[in-house]
Amino acid sequence: MIRYIERHFDAADIPASDRIVTINHNSKEYTDADGAMAELETAIREANDFDDPAEREQREAKISAARRLIRSARVRVDLLVDLIKPTVVQYATKVKDGIVANAANATVTALGVLLGYAFKALLGL
Repeated sequence: MIRYIERHFDAADIPASDRIVTINHNSKEYTDADGAMAELETAIREANDFDDPAEREQREAKISAARRLIRSARVRVDLLVDLIKPTVVQYATKVKDGIVANAANATVTALGVLLGYAFKALLGL
């Protein structure tokens, strides 16, 4: 799956109009996505499987930045993907089980519903 994501992680196939998404902050989809990202942020903070505390801090900061990004009215989807992709690839495809992996998968699912085709395509889904 990692090779698939890396091979298909190209924004050239996505029209420019689909790369910026308007967020409805009153929607259930937004609430679900923000909640899933909050759970992922917490799971990373509390995880014991990081050998390097600086790596854990960096991953947590990126998820926090992604949460901040979706609070704006319009989101460049490629920026959001750049922030969460390393964590998603590590936990959703390599680790596959555990609290962080479950939270990463829930985040991808919720963001896919909120942001649609552009998010899925950029992430390689």
